[in-house]
Amino acid sequence: MNYVGIDEAGRGPLAGPVTICGVKYNGINIYGVRDSKQITQKKREILYKEILKTHEVFVVMVNNKKIDELGIQVVLEDGIEQIYRYFGETKCLIDGYFRNIPDKCETIIKGDQKIYEISAASIVAKVVRDNFMTSVGKRNEFSVYNFGNNKGYGSKYHFEMLRKYGLSKLHRKTFIHLNKVEKE
Repeated sequence: MNYVGIDEAGRGPLAGPVTICGVKYNGINIYGVRDSKQITQKKREILYKEILKTHEVFVVMVNNKKIDELGIQVVLEDGIEQIYRYFGETKCLIDGYFRNIPDKCETIIKGDQKIYEISAASIVAKVVRDNFMTSVGKRNEFSVYNFGNNKGYGSKYHFEMLRKYGLSKLHRKTFIHLNKVEKE
């Protein structure tokens, strides 16, 4: 049976979207595919291209405003549902733990380290999100935050720029503890 592996990138950053990806297994294993956090950026980019060439892939990207409005958990579960429907309601294996998922889906803690399809999805989700943050970070209005390097995560430099310039329209207002920004 062909499964769809689902994983996300960008659950915890202070800025930018969350990206949820589904990869349908087609019988081909690409050497080197494993959890995106265990692979260098250069290797991820190479594997990403191979995955897109050889597997069926569907990506859902949800912006920071929707995350603030609905909450990260709801947004992730909605993305999972979209992927499930896209692939024709086939069996899905999802990294992590979620309560509100389709019946034919199964969650697997650390699935990105155990299941090939989930590992492939983690690579695609991370590359798509990282490339988006790098690209948007080059715009004048966002350049001070250095999104090309921190990808929206709470680095020391990112917090310094938040204190100096405040929030941009890409920041997740519900993720940033302004008292932490002001006191540090």
